[in-house]
Parts: sequence; C-alpha cells; structure tokens
Amino acid sequence: MPYDRVTVNIEKEEVSLERTAPRLDPRLISTTTGGVEASCRDCLLPFGLVLTVIGLSATSVACVNDPPGSVLSVLGWVLLGTGVLGVAVSCAWQQWRTRKRSGSWTILESETETKKPVV
Repeated sequence: MPYDRVTVNIEKEEVSLERTAPRLDPRLISTTTGGVEASCRDCLLPFGLVLTVIGLSATSVACVNDPPGSVLSVLGWVLLGTGVLGVAVSCAWQQWRTRKRSGSWTILESETETKKPVV
C-alpha cells in the first residue's frame, strides 16, 4: 500500500510517512451494486411485511407452546417489532417523498399588521 503523504523536517532530520484511509468513490459503489443503491425504499415495505408475518407467526407459536421469555418468544417479538418498524418507516418515507414532490411543504411566515394609534 503506497504512502499518501511524505513530510520532511530538515532541521530535525526527520522523515514521516503517512497513510490515510482510501477514499470511497461514489461511482465505484454504483458499479459494484449495479446502480440499485437508491432502491432501499422499494424493498423496505415488502421485507417489512414479510418480517411482520414471520414475527407474528413465531410469537403466536411461542405463546401457545412455550413459556414467556423463551428463545422463540423473544425471536418472534424482535422480528415482529422489526417488521412493524420497517413498514412504518416505509410508509413515512413514501409520505415524505409524495409531499416533497407535490410541493406541499411550505414555510409559513407570519404577517405583522401595523396598527395606527387612535387619538
């Protein structure tokens, strides 16, 4: 791995070599993923729904067969919570994009009226 910076101090007769972390090129990420790095919003809802169904079924099986706090029960609750969170984030993201696209995000400015004193 090559050095990125070489500094020389002539008075002290020191040479220091520095390596920095390689910078990530955004085009490299796009090439690696095939250009699907912005499709998270498209997959979040289906995966959230699948996780919710799996979590619901695991929790119901655990509640019928196992005592509370068993591994299956905890796993079911975690999957159920993650699925519901995924669905909620997906819906909120879609609402935000719809409002952003339609331009309904407006900044309200208060109008001040100047009143004339009555004499």
